[in-house]
Order: sequence, then C-alpha cells, then structure tokens
Amino acid sequence: MAFCVKKVLVFVVSLGALPHETSAGLFPSSPHVLELREDTFEAAVISSHQVWFVDFYAAWCPHCQNFAPTWDRIASEYATDARTVSFGAMDCAVFDNFCSGIGIDGYPQLRSYNIP
Repeated sequence: MAFCVKKVLVFVVSLGALPHETSAGLFPSSPHVLELREDTFEAAVISSHQVWFVDFYAAWCPHCQNFAPTWDRIASEYATDARTVSFGAMDCAVFDNFCSGIGIDGYPQLRSYNIP
C-alpha cells in the first residue's frame, strides 16, 4: 500500500466527526501511537526521516478524549506503512512549556512533520 498524505487527511476528516467513548487514558498501551515526551520529541520526530503525524492534546480536554480512539484507529490503518509514516501524541497538559514553545495553543491540534 503506497503512502498518501491526502488519503490520511481525508480519513482523518471523515472519522473525526464520529462520536466515540473515552477511556481512562487517551492512548492506553496503543501499539500504533507513540506517546511522545519533551525529551524524546527531537530524536523521534524531528531527526527522523519518516513522515510523522502528531496529535497534541490535553488529557482533560473532552474534544481530545473524543478524538483519541479515531487517532488510534487511523494509526492502526497505516501500521503496514510503519517504515514510512509514524503516528504520535503528546499530552500538552504535562508538557505545557514545550507545547507552548512550538506554538500549540489549542487542543487537539494535529501537525505533520518531514513531509517530502
């Protein structure tokens, strides 16, 4: 399956409006979404040659809680493309200074990195 940014974005938009139940954590042991930390972001995302899609969220945010299962499902759909695209998430309630420093000012906020 060839990776296509447009296909991912259409998939995100089409599923984003669906209602979802929330769980205790936003990405509890998800094998497809890497929980990023301030000290791992640079090495995992910026220095990588892979395309990354990152969900910046706050665990207390109802919109983020609603979107989390969708983000996990999207990541699982593209798991076979793991060599070329990765999915991550960062809890900006925990890493507030880092998120503010890169311009994250609302949640959830999706960003892409290393798009060729």
